[in-house]
Amino acid sequence: MKRSGLLAREEAAYRRGLRDGHRFMRQLMYDLMCIALNETEGFGFERLSRLCDKLATLHDEYAVIFNSDSKDQEYSRAVLDRKLRQIAGDEHFIPWEERYANY
Repeated sequence: MKRSGLLAREEAAYRRGLRDGHRFMRQLMYDLMCIALNETEGFGFERLSRLCDKLATLHDEYAVIFNSDSKDQEYSRAVLDRKLRQIAGDEHFIPWEERYANY
């Protein structure tokens, strides 16, 4: 059965809204992170620029994986957890299931 034009336009508008909302929140988180790192760690423009560039790269890499099948998602979670465990150490590491328990 062919989809109605109205339904297709509504779905496209919905997807644009999700995409735009995601982009807005991503930028807001970058802005807030920059302010927090400047105020707490003294990061200046150059360091913050490098950090935001790296975040954008990581986001793009992981977004592709997280939007794929469940096996790739499980692998991505394991990779993230492994890297975070290396950074935090066993004593401070919080597994994926706990970090994202409320989402």
